[in-house]
Amino acid sequence: MNSRLKILLEAAMGAAGGLIAWAVMEPIGFLTSDDGQVIATWRDWLAIVLFGGILGACVGAGIGAVEGLATGSRLRFRRALGTGAGIGFIGGVVGLYFGQITYQTMLSLAPQSSSGLLSPFAFLLNVFARSVGWAFVGLFVGLAQGVPTASMRKMKHGAIGGFVGGFIGGFLFETTGQILPVGGAFSRFLAMMLTGGFVGFFVGLVQDLLKHAWVIVLRGRNEGREYVLDKPESILGRDELADVGVFGDPAVAHRHAVIKAVGGRYAIEDLGASPVGTLVNNQRVSRQPLVNGDLIQLGATKIEFHEKLGAAPVRARDVARPARGRGPAVADNTCAFCGQIKDPRTGACACAPVAPSPAAFTPAAQAAGGAGMAPAAGVPGYTPESAPGTPARGGPRLVGVEGPMAGQVVSLSAPEVSIGREAGRDVVLAGDATVSRRHAVLRAANGGYVLADEGSANGTYVNGARVQSQLLRPGDRVRVGQSEFLFEA
Repeated sequence: MNSRLKILLEAAMGAAGGLIAWAVMEPIGFLTSDDGQVIATWRDWLAIVLFGGILGACVGAGIGAVEGLATGSRLRFRRALGTGAGIGFIGGVVGLYFGQITYQTMLSLAPQSSSGLLSPFAFLLNVFARSVGWAFVGLFVGLAQGVPTASMRKMKHGAIGGFVGGFIGGFLFETTGQILPVGGAFSRFLAMMLTGGFVGFFVGLVQDLLKHAWVIVLRGRNEGREYVLDKPESILGRDELADVGVFGDPAVAHRHAVIKAVGGRYAIEDLGASPVGTLVNNQRVSRQPLVNGDLIQLGATKIEFHEKLGAAPVRARDVARPARGRGPAVADNTCAFCGQIKDPRTGACACAPVAPSPAAFTPAAQAAGGAGMAPAAGVPGYTPESAPGTPARGGPRLVGVEGPMAGQVVSLSAPEVSIGREAGRDVVLAGDATVSRRHAVLRAANGGYVLADEGSANGTYVNGARVQSQLLRPGDRVRVGQSEFLFEA
């Protein structure tokens, strides 16, 4: 999700947390008694700390849920939810405890009028004291958002935002009952909901305003998702705990690359865990300084790097680099994975698997490959039967040119070749979540092959256009999920 949506969701979920806390505590008279302003007994203090703890836990859990949801990882979601609730509870207890001490101290110093009512000055002192107490609740709730990722910067920014939001909430809590002619129940309802909303809003807003660098997924499973780089080292990969999650792409390693912040600048390093490597602006790199607008590619996933304007110079855009969008990441004569220029005769590149000798192909091996597709180096279960770009001996075929199937060859020797994610299909794309279980089928017809979509969720494309059924011609490009094939005949 983008930053604006995240701020709005955190405000909404913070308000929802305040509403839940009110619904839980309001029926319990022990927690919501309006008897007096001075807390004297241990029972009174217990009510105060439980009130603050429940409020902090509910608001913290709501905001933490959004923080976890923004990562796209279920494990991170559960951690953020639990941490938000746990530290929010502690913050609520500590915040209201010290807030009540401050409140009572100021109350004892505040002069009262002859009628027994607080003077205007005393009223302002009370409002300030209550606001400070609730500000500490918000501070701990905001602090909790950086704990699951051990990000000190996120903790600091969250604490600032939470303190501001909590202060506003405390102000509203103390003044609502004085301004509106309503009872304590409604004022608590309004104040607790608004407090949660303001804490969530300012936690998200401060984090967004003070961020230095971030990345946006342009293409892949988490397309459009934004990740703030708020740690000295941010891991990119398929690991559930990666700071930038690149899920659903089997070509990406669990810990594929790392973006390091050193001296106010950022650089990306490939961790050497995947044969496809790491590309920056279509060039394979082992380590590369990053500037605003750089395009990072891990497997078939494209990620754009951003940093605050003025923090670093912007690299001039390479004329060979494509415009932002869904088009191919590289020129046709350049490998999308290793960045090397392909051989003009064979189409092979530095990372292309070497074609086995004809003697290596036995009828049994062909049968095991399924629909003429044999095992390939670098991708478990497949091997190209010849190098991409060579004449199609023995009939038409599909040559993988981009994505997880790059460098692989599918011979169309059967009357019907099925494509999908489920086992039993002739071409199984099990690691691609954007492919349907029964995605498409190729059928021999009129001396050629007709490609037909089988009601897939994300569609089947020929030369960039979504199709239901189309006769393929030599040179057509077929896209299924993250894999793109060249049809040769």
